[in-house]
Amino acid sequence: MDNPLVSAKGEVVIPKRFRDAAGIRPRSRVSFSINNGKLMLEPLRENIVDKWERELNTIGLDLSNVDFDAAIEQEQSEELHIVRRH
Repeated sequence: MDNPLVSAKGEVVIPKRFRDAAGIRPRSRVSFSINNGKLMLEPLRENIVDKWERELNTIGLDLSNVDFDAAIEQEQSEELHIVRRH
């Protein structure tokens, strides 16, 4: 399967041996670019939230519906309120 087809939605399955070699796991983010007329795909470095989410999923905690950006903004807003009151 080293020559997968592109689906009608533009999706392609990356063969396992390439995913393994590049360190691409489920939910990994990747970057696309064109280099000398060739389509390049590179894994992006995993941010800490993605890493924690993946690790917690391995023990059965599903954080896929958590909006971490909103939670961080709320936490920062609450901290700012506390500082302003003093």
